Amino acid sequence: MSINTGIKFTSPASVSFYSLGLKNLSVSIEHPYNEIIARNDPSIKGIKIDSFSHSRDDEQNVIDKLIKAGNAFAEKFNIGAGTVFNISNRIPFNSGLGNIEASITALISAINELHKVNQDKKQIFDFVEEIELKLGFGINLASVAANLFGGFMAYDPGTAKRIHKIYHPKGLYFSSFYFQKEKYYNPGEELSLALSDNFSTSLTSLINGLIISDLDLINSGLKNNLFLQSHPKVNRHFDDIQRISFENGAMGLGFVKNQNTIFVIYNNTVIKDLNNEKISSFLKEKKAEFVLFDSEVSLNGIYKS
Repeated sequence: MSINTGIKFTSPASVSFYSLGLKNLSVSIEHPYNEIIARNDPSIKGIKIDSFSHSRDDEQNVIDKLIKAGNAFAEKFNIGAGTVFNISNRIPFNSGLGNIEASITALISAINELHKVNQDKKQIFDFVEEIELKLGFGINLASVAANLFGGFMAYDPGTAKRIHKIYHPKGLYFSSFYFQKEKYYNPGEELSLALSDNFSTSLTSLINGLIISDLDLINSGLKNNLFLQSHPKVNRHFDDIQRISFENGAMGLGFVKNQNTIFVIYNNTVIKDLNNEKISSFLKEKKAEFVLFDSEVSLNGIYKS
């Protein structure tokens, strides 16, 4: 097979609902996304990455994890020829928006298709889960599932099925404010047992609202979320973004685990555009350096482009 035989995958970002008490629920969003070009190269064995953009920002050694995962897949399925990759990291590494999850699903999917291994998406998920449990890469498996299947996906290792599609209403939008020059660290404080006993009410409203497309229930589950209210806020912009968002009619908001990104959820593009403008103006006044990713839910997840 020729070295020129190639394939490209576009692999979208994902948002974990960690800050809402649902770390094993993630949603795939269309922007930002990573692009991976893969070529079959019979002159080598295993995985070679020719280019890897923004490598200076790769503090978590994502590139090494991708090589290990790709080589493990090739070894498991006795793939003789090698695969050469060019990876464009458009999902910032430290944004908490699923850079490694996006790249690992695209990398394995590309090897699978180029070498005709014939694993389906569920089998690819099973392999990534196996690698994560064995090597401890720090991958969010709910985000892997969302990236592969699109939409909202839940991961429950205690069930035989393990991954579950959470159906949701059409027309949900996410605006993600990534603070690229500021680093926040989750203080890791434990929440009191008294508070945790009451978390289930808002979580039930949120999940049930998504499943039956009840916007009022979703709105209630987001705005009255006791986990979010009780969680320590180390991002100095959160309270102001929350105030502005609620003043302008947003459904709710949250943050990724390291709090470098705050996401806002809408069901109306007029409200979204107005609120994004208000938040952006406020952050510019505060001289905050940020990137705004404005996105719909990605219904299909990863795709061949």
